[in-house]
Amino acid sequence: MDLRANIIELLVLHTGKKPDRINSADIFRGNGYEGDDGDELIVAFSEAFDVDISTFNDVFHYIGDEPPGHRRVFPVDAEGKEIPFVPVSVDMLVHAAEQHKWHYPYPEHTIRITLRSRIFQAGLIALVSAGAIILLLMKYSNL
Repeated sequence: MDLRANIIELLVLHTGKKPDRINSADIFRGNGYEGDDGDELIVAFSEAFDVDISTFNDVFHYIGDEPPGHRRVFPVDAEGKEIPFVPVSVDMLVHAAEQHKWHYPYPEHTIRITLRSRIFQAGLIALVSAGAIILLLMKYSNL
C-alpha cells in the first residue's frame, strides 16, 4: 500500500467514514475534527508516520480548544487582521510523512483571544474562587 493510501486508512480509522467520504482537501474542518479530536488526529498521524509535528500550529488549521464551533484563539497578521483557517490536505500530510517533519510556512502573526472568551475566563475564575472561599468558610466556621 502506498503512503497516501496509508494516510487515508488512518483518517478512516479516526473519522469512521468510508474512504470515498473523507474530505481530503481539508482533513480537520472538512471532516468535523476540532478540539481534542483534531489534536488526537495529528498526534496519531505523527506517531504512525514518524513525523515531527513540533512546528504544527493548530490555531491556523482548526479550533484546537473548547468550545467547539467557536474560534476563541486566532492568529492575526501585522495589520491586526484575522488570518483565516488554512486547510490541511491529504497531500500536505503525504509531504510531511515523506519528510518526517511538518513544514508549513506560517506567516508572521500574533495570537489573540476574543473578548467574549476573556470575560468567560474571568467569570469562571471568579466562580471557582468564590466556591473555594465558601468551602473554607464552611470548614473553619465550625471551630
